[in-house]
Order: sequence, then C-alpha cells, then structure tokens
Amino acid sequence: MLAPMRFKTYVWPHNPKTFETEYRRKIVQHRIPFSGIVSQNMGTDACVFRGEGEFAGKYAYKRFAELAAVFYEDSPGVLSHPMWPSATVYFTKLQLLQEPQLKQKK
Repeated sequence: MLAPMRFKTYVWPHNPKTFETEYRRKIVQHRIPFSGIVSQNMGTDACVFRGEGEFAGKYAYKRFAELAAVFYEDSPGVLSHPMWPSATVYFTKLQLLQEPQLKQKK
C-alpha cells in the first residue's frame, strides 16, 4: 500500500485516482527575412502537477472544505507524492464536481 499524498498540512484520505506531471520547454520562433524561421530554446517552464480523485461518504464535503482551506493559503508548500520526489509548489486550481446519485430501491 502506498503512503498517502500530502500538501502542507493536508493529507489525502485516498490517493488521487489520476496524477499527471507535465514538464515543458519554452521554444520561441523568430522569422528571419528571406531565410525562414529560427527556433530558440528559452529553457524549461514550470512543472505542472495535476490530479483527480473523489471524496465519498459521510465526511466528503468536510474533507473537501479542509482541502479548500489549504488552497486559500497564499504561500507555496511541499507536495509529497508516494512515487515522486517532494516538491515545493503553488496550489493553483481546485474544482468540485458534484454528480447526482440515484437512490436505490429497497
């Protein structure tokens, strides 16, 4: 079993269903008259971590509210993932999607 993912003081009750790490390199292109295009490597951009998961059960909204409170803190923090080295990151997006659940007949 993997250790839980953490960010600052928040510990996920279950690790995200998906976790994506995106690395980018900034390439700029310059048009040279009568010569075509020259590409210039401007170095690496910020690394982006993206995940998706679910909160379910009796305490689902409470857990989401706790995570939202961490989101509203204005400072970066350490993100610890069980499979990747820890990194100091900014929490830039948090989204809630609520899907209706059908009641089962007894």
